[in-house]
Amino acid sequence: MSLFDIVNPVEKAKAALAEAQKAKADEFARQAKEAMDKAMAAAKSSIDQKAAEEAAKKAATVARWKQQEETLEEALEHVGISGVDVQIDEAGFARLVGTVNSAADRDTAVAMVEQIQVSGLDVQLEVVPPPEVQSEAPALDLEQPTKYKVKAGESWWGIAHRVYGDGQLWSSLKAFNKNPKMIHPGTEILLPPKNKLSK
Repeated sequence: MSLFDIVNPVEKAKAALAEAQKAKADEFARQAKEAMDKAMAAAKSSIDQKAAEEAAKKAATVARWKQQEETLEEALEHVGISGVDVQIDEAGFARLVGTVNSAADRDTAVAMVEQIQVSGLDVQLEVVPPPEVQSEAPALDLEQPTKYKVKAGESWWGIAHRVYGDGQLWSSLKAFNKNPKMIHPGTEILLPPKNKLSK
């Protein structure tokens, strides 16, 4: 069963978050270790050991919330929701900012954040139904990337699905475009030949 077959927003959020967490687990461990190493290196040069320990804890907390932001954004992308910027401060207060295509997408984004234990949540998501999107894919020059202007309601997954016939290529397409955090209508991206993308 695909994530797109799940109708219940909470179940969709749980499934997408689980996929994203699984994919990012190794990266998170490496980033947390780097943050701790940096903080401990700073602690060694400090006379005040207690302040250094507090700095190390703060760095680890900030790194953990940053990783949660990235996981949530990737999980949202797994279900075709691109217009949401997830922001979590060092106290664990989450903010969802941006636009979504439907109330169900908003509910899925909120349910996803509720799966992690944040201290609070501010939802600033505007529901903007997408206009009719043409079903035809842009013509690709098989020799080089083609510029494409993002339309309202489009996500990385949706573009990959429509252009290449495989939505799972979304992360490779995003990486090809230097991993912008979000795409908005009017954003210009590059669509490479399919053989330049990998799952």
